[in-house]
Amino acid sequence: QDAGFWPLSASRALTLWLAFDDVDASNAAVTFVAGSHRLGRLQWQRTSSTHHLLTQEIPDVDLLGPRVPAALRAGEASVHSDLTVHGSAGNA
Repeated sequence: QDAGFWPLSASRALTLWLAFDDVDASNAAVTFVAGSHRLGRLQWQRTSSTHHLLTQEIPDVDLLGPRVPAALRAGEASVHSDLTVHGSAGNA
């Protein structure tokens, strides 16, 4: 959820993710948790890993719903609510 990082009192924003390269499940495409925008703001916890760019994560994200990877070609974009739970694996 991006909403927790932005200084807005209510959820009123969208996120646009632009693919610079072709992406799919094999190379760290953004993955969304289906329907998670309807859950409202979720509690975060600090990550224990030193290899994360972000220092917080949503616990038990696997229990929130099915994950849907966004396969995009270079130059394509996806738009999602700032309440949508999303992430990606690291690039190797």
